[in-house]
Amino acid sequence: MNFDVLVPNQPPVDDPGNVRLCVVGESPGVEECSWHVCASGHGFALEHWQNKQLVRRDRCPHCGSQRFKERLQPFCGESGRLLNDLLRASGLPRERCWVGNVSRRPLAEHEKNLDYVRPLLPRLAIDLEAFAPNCVLVLGNLALAAFLGDGHSVTAWRGSIVMGELEGVQYRLVVACHPAAVLREPSQLCLLRLDVARAVDEASRPTLALPSRTYNVHCTYDELRARLADILQREAPVSADIEGTVDTGVLVIGFATSANAAFTVPFKHCNFARVWTDDQEAELWRDVRAVLESDRVPKRFFNWTYDAFVLRWLHGIVIRGPKSDPMIKWACIYPEHEKALAVVASVLTRGSYWKGGRDATADEDRDRYCCEDCVRTFEVDDAMEPLMSDDQRRFYAHQIALLDPVLEMMHSGMRYDGDARDAMVAQIQREVYEAQGALDQLAGIAPPSFREVVEAVAFKKAWDKCVDWPDILAHSKPSFRTPL
Repeated sequence: MNFDVLVPNQPPVDDPGNVRLCVVGESPGVEECSWHVCASGHGFALEHWQNKQLVRRDRCPHCGSQRFKERLQPFCGESGRLLNDLLRASGLPRERCWVGNVSRRPLAEHEKNLDYVRPLLPRLAIDLEAFAPNCVLVLGNLALAAFLGDGHSVTAWRGSIVMGELEGVQYRLVVACHPAAVLREPSQLCLLRLDVARAVDEASRPTLALPSRTYNVHCTYDELRARLADILQREAPVSADIEGTVDTGVLVIGFATSANAAFTVPFKHCNFARVWTDDQEAELWRDVRAVLESDRVPKRFFNWTYDAFVLRWLHGIVIRGPKSDPMIKWACIYPEHEKALAVVASVLTRGSYWKGGRDATADEDRDRYCCEDCVRTFEVDDAMEPLMSDDQRRFYAHQIALLDPVLEMMHSGMRYDGDARDAMVAQIQREVYEAQGALDQLAGIAPPSFREVVEAVAFKKAWDKCVDWPDILAHSKPSFRTPL
């Protein structure tokens, strides 16, 4: 590949109207750097990868013409066709978009970082400012780094709506993986389709208006008791989330009373020092228990079993009342998708990635992260309700009914008859061997000799399982030659 070639950014061919979208990739590939148009108007790449080899064409693959002219452009070839299809499916033809790359020249592997491309950003900034987009769809890690800086992974941030900056100008971003990555890993196509549609929708509005959320992370002792009492009195649905483990204890528990408001009840600081006096902590745990064990307060936990187990194991709290687990609900609707809350929220809610807050070292940051988990859980649970079919609702109800028995087995264990299990396995093995023998006989396969059976058993089973076989020592591995 010629690393000195420059692929120009492509302004809209048609009037973009009110939907002003920029698509920014990382750097041009071999097809973008060798794009040509034949005399009949067919576009094709003079060079392309095939079976891991770089292949060069000498004629148009569509009509066979050997008369063609160079017309380099971003996002052509397989990646470009995929992008074009997704834009068209979202109601915005490629011709109405600004399309380009962070770097207009191809980059070697060691150059694919922000330090190398930083001198190339002024050209991109000039083109973007001239187009004045409502939204920028950033594709890939390098494009994301150009707007947000290093340390942001597209895998985590995809689906996010966030403000970024390029050469002092603020832009609204929608983050997505690069189409070339989808060609290598097709399972990401469904998410890329959703992210492109989100970018088109955002580009139709001149300003960014994200949901307004209120997080109360500085409540006093009296305020917390009043808030918990209010939940108990109103019997309104809440979503909850804990930070902590069985080993660390519950550091903080958050409650969201809607998709826009949440508060936290902290019990330990980030340095694990206690927040309250003994009496205050005991009273707060009594109030939390009253809410969680109320039969009349509906609760929502994302991955209900984890929080429920920690609370029961450490504090003897048994969560009662109507329950909902959006993780299970999501699995009932979209079993093929990842079940993490960040992924579910990236599809069903509008906002930026927040899960980096789990590593917070300041109390306020940790508590705000807990609040965000709570409100996103509340919001995605509501958002999935109209998406469920009757069959999915029945299956979901069945899954929810199993939560209490599963928790009971996790907490208290389950009766296990080892002798009965061994007998059952032995019986199944006998039936398997009998069936295999019958199949071998039908196929005309002679049964193995006694010596062949001895050798197979000696090499695959420990000595104490083979002690009844005569003549085994001569055929066994050295590690089996000393009886236990």
